[in-house]
Amino acid sequence: MPLLKTDPSGEKIMIETREINRSTTVEKSTGCGKLRLVYTDVKDAPSDVKLYLGKNGGCANCIMQSTAELISLCLSKGATLEEVSSSIKGMACHKVAGVGVDMTASCIDAVAKSLSEITAGDLLAE
Repeated sequence: MPLLKTDPSGEKIMIETREINRSTTVEKSTGCGKLRLVYTDVKDAPSDVKLYLGKNGGCANCIMQSTAELISLCLSKGATLEEVSSSIKGMACHKVAGVGVDMTASCIDAVAKSLSEITAGDLLAE
């Protein structure tokens, strides 16, 4: 559905808006802090993934933002959440968090586990 907006010169411009079907947020503890994944299913458009790690800024947060863009790109090219999750699950670093089934081997592993939870548990809000 288009939205009319006025630009700084006073000219009316049309902006396309996206209708959101479903959205969900999953949080995981990592060795670098709390990771938050926001997955949005958009009507008639590729799904969108956003990742946030701890505070804004910093190298780790930059890597998470880049990872989110790459996941969204994969989804726009036809990959499924399961395919993305299985391709990055288990990647490890020196900052492990948790123990047993709650263990995350890295921030990327936390992303994979979050994607798996979304697909397995019907976490998408209607």
